[in-house]
Amino acid sequence: MTVPARQNLYRKYRPQRFSELAGQEHISKTIQSAVASDRISHAYMFSGPRGTGKTSSARLLAKILNCTDLQKDKNGLPDCCGVCDNCRRIEEMTFMDITEIDAASNNGVDDIRQMREQVKYKPAQGKYKIFIIDEVHMLSGAAFNAFLKTLEEPPEKVIFVLATTDPQKVPATIISRCQCFDFHSVSRRTIQTRLEEIVKIEHEAGQFPEFEPEALAMIAECASGGFRDALSILDQISSSSMSEKISLDYVLEMTRRLSYSTLKELTSGIFSHNLANIVKIVNELYVKGYEPLTIGRDLLEYMRRCMLLKIDPNA
Repeated sequence: MTVPARQNLYRKYRPQRFSELAGQEHISKTIQSAVASDRISHAYMFSGPRGTGKTSSARLLAKILNCTDLQKDKNGLPDCCGVCDNCRRIEEMTFMDITEIDAASNNGVDDIRQMREQVKYKPAQGKYKIFIIDEVHMLSGAAFNAFLKTLEEPPEKVIFVLATTDPQKVPATIISRCQCFDFHSVSRRTIQTRLEEIVKIEHEAGQFPEFEPEALAMIAECASGGFRDALSILDQISSSSMSEKISLDYVLEMTRRLSYSTLKELTSGIFSHNLANIVKIVNELYVKGYEPLTIGRDLLEYMRRCMLLKIDPNA
C-alpha cells in the first residue's frame, strides 16, 4: 500500500479565488473590475519579487475568465466560484486551454514558434485560451522578436500573461503591448496573519504543533515579503520539530538568525567601546557557524528598529 505524498504548504494553500489573494488587493480589484465591465486585455505583464503571487494570479485570471458560475465577493465584484468543473480542472492543472511555459528552460525561437502554432486553435474547454509565460525576461532576443507580432495581434479569445521578476530585461516593445501590474512585497503583518490561520487549521487537523506568536513573527520576517518563502520555512520547521510548541529560540536556530538579546549585547558593546566583549560575542557566533553577512544583516536591522523607536516609541 503506497502512502499518498504530502502536499507542500505553498501548493496546498495557494489562493483559490481573488478574494484570497492577500497583499495584492490593488491588482485583484483592477482585474475583477475589468471582468465586470467586459474590458479584458489580450496581454498582461505581472512583475514583482518572487513568491508574491504572480503565477497564482495568472491562474486566477484563467479561472475567472473560464468560470461557469461567477460569484460576487464582499465588494460586489465578480470572482471565480472555485468549485465548477473548469475551476477544478484549472487548479488540478488538467485544463486543456491553459498552457504554462517556463521561459528559463524554453527560451528559444523554436519554443515560441511551437506556441504560435497552438495559438491558432480555438479554446477546447472554456471561453478563453490562456498562455502563461513564467520568467519571460529569460527569452532570447530572437524569441522576443518572433513573439512580438503574435502578442500584438493575437487571435480572438487568446490571452497572454507574462510573469517576471526582472521587468527591466523585457524589451520595451513587449511591455508597451501589455497591461502591466506591479506586485509588491507583502507586509510582515499580513504574512504573520496568514501563517496564524494556516497553523490553526493544521494544528486542529493534528498535522502541526503549536507556534508561539513571536515564532511566527520571525518566520514572517525571514520571508522578506514573499508568501512562498514564509510557507516553505513554516513547513520545514514544523516537520523538523518533535515538540508540542515551537518557540522563538527554535525558529532562530533553524533560520540562523540572531536573538534580540545577542543583538542588544553586541550593540551595547559597540556604543560603550567595549572591544573585548564585541570580540568575544563575534567569536562565539563564528564558532556556532554564523556567517559575517548574517551578523551584519541582523545587526543593521536591529539598529534600524532602535532608531525608529527612538523617533516614535509607538512605532
